[in-house]
Amino acid sequence: MIYIYTLTDPNTNMVRYVGKTNNLNNRLKSHICTAKKYNSHKNNWIKKLLIMNLKPIIDIIDIIDDESYWEPVEQYWISQFKTWGFNLVNVSDGGENPPILKSHSEETKQKLSLIKKEYFTLNPHHRKGIKHTKEHIDKILKTKKNNPMVYNYEVKKNMSDAHLVYSNSPCAQYTLNGELVKIWDRVIDAIHYYNTTRILKVCQNKGLSSKDFIWSFNLIECELYKIKSTKIKIIKPITHTKETIKPKIVKSRIHSEETKLKISKGNLGKKKHSDEFKNKLKVKIIQLTLDGKFIKKWNSINDAKIIYKGAKISDCLSGRLKTSCGFKWIKDYD
Repeated sequence: MIYIYTLTDPNTNMVRYVGKTNNLNNRLKSHICTAKKYNSHKNNWIKKLLIMNLKPIIDIIDIIDDESYWEPVEQYWISQFKTWGFNLVNVSDGGENPPILKSHSEETKQKLSLIKKEYFTLNPHHRKGIKHTKEHIDKILKTKKNNPMVYNYEVKKNMSDAHLVYSNSPCAQYTLNGELVKIWDRVIDAIHYYNTTRILKVCQNKGLSSKDFIWSFNLIECELYKIKSTKIKIIKPITHTKETIKPKIVKSRIHSEETKLKISKGNLGKKKHSDEFKNKLKVKIIQLTLDGKFIKKWNSINDAKIIYKGAKISDCLSGRLKTSCGFKWIKDYD
């Protein structure tokens, strides 16, 4: 079953579109979805109705039992409504025929070219943020392969000299608080050690930090940035040189044999809980549903936590929380 339908304007009660479908509700929804995404004469008309919180009215005008005979019937109804004087938004004459494209006159072509030239002069970066299609990307790659960029000898020499100046120059490594960590003889050594090229950008003042450190070419006077969430504070650290830096000597603590035995047994380092805290853990509790129905009685909180891991039972007993793990927990005073 194929239905020939019409879309009418609820404001004027005039037919604006003629089409065919198998399901009226799905077809009306598809018209509304395409109108929100794409621009056309029909879609712009539906957009205006949606802005006014209205929808086009769909009606059946003909039913076709033979599915192979719907094209001439649709063409007939489109031509008939046009002869009656209805301003239809149909692009084609019906059926699977392609739409008839209108050719512009030379005057309109000149007007359109002038409008585009003005737009491109005012908006030179109008393509910024637009993603290219795969076909367009393939074309760009083919043109680059066929016409590779060839540099002159002078340009290559200038690029290599600039790279050597930056890579062989010394740099200082600071923490985010402004404390000196190390002075590197060459930046390229730090780049290979931390495996990041961002260090060079930070040294060139093109970034704030890299690998949780601040880097700078200026070893004497350097303004560092201390980062705390989104706030940035400028701090002037103490100036250091290679001569003033001295390695810190840490005295190793030597334990006696008795302390070594105690540490190995585990007597030291453990936190000893008080008797009150132990009694709290041994409090008997009752597990209830959200409706207040009895489920189970537990001897202690630890016994319940073995099954319900991560349950905040003590918070429920103190009144901070009402439920935990989808249950209510109450002290057993019996």
